[in-house]
Amino acid sequence: MPFINKQPHSLSEVQNLYYAFWQEFNNLASLHQGYIEEFAVHRYPSIRGYEDLCFGHFFHIVVKLNVRQNEIQVGVYFDDTNAYLRYVERYKSKIETQIPYPIEWKLWETKASAYIKRNVSDIKDKSNWQEAIFWMLDNAVLMKRTFLSFE
Repeated sequence: MPFINKQPHSLSEVQNLYYAFWQEFNNLASLHQGYIEEFAVHRYPSIRGYEDLCFGHFFHIVVKLNVRQNEIQVGVYFDDTNAYLRYVERYKSKIETQIPYPIEWKLWETKASAYIKRNVSDIKDKSNWQEAIFWMLDNAVLMKRTFLSFE
């Protein structure tokens, strides 16, 4: 049973799935050379559908698991919409040539993102996890390096 705030915690079915998935994500991340060069491996798995990969910048990388749609995502999230608009205006076409997947660019009132996604046949099937996680790891590194290269 996972511990939250140092107390045993009962989880829903989907939270248990997230916990197990992110535990495997962390295990594989610790073996992925590019990932450990760019990010710290989280000490504890999450019970949410996403993990923030922060590195002290005005944007951060998010890896996401969408159980309902059997989809995984890697995105760049901007807390500063002005920075996002500068990136879109100046670098969007260059970024899109370096990322081998279609990028969905989104702007909300107080935040913005650019993300890629991939369908997984059945995310609840653990036999699909390794391939999905390595795709997430590879693309988290690629997204970070690509976006940082345009500063």
